[in-house]
Amino acid sequence: MSRQRVPQLTRKHQDLDTKIRQEARSPASDDLALQALKRQKLRLKEMIAAAQG
Repeated sequence: MSRQRVPQLTRKHQDLDTKIRQEARSPASDDLALQALKRQKLRLKEMIAAAQG
């Protein structure tokens, strides 16, 4: 993976962080959806780390 994708991945990571916070604050939050978002965020973090080398 190239370093050129890092800014794009970082933005997606930040967007997921925002979604996670919103879902967690929601009175009708869905635990399974929250876990899925957290897994996606972790995958992005790993991809960013790999791209940075």
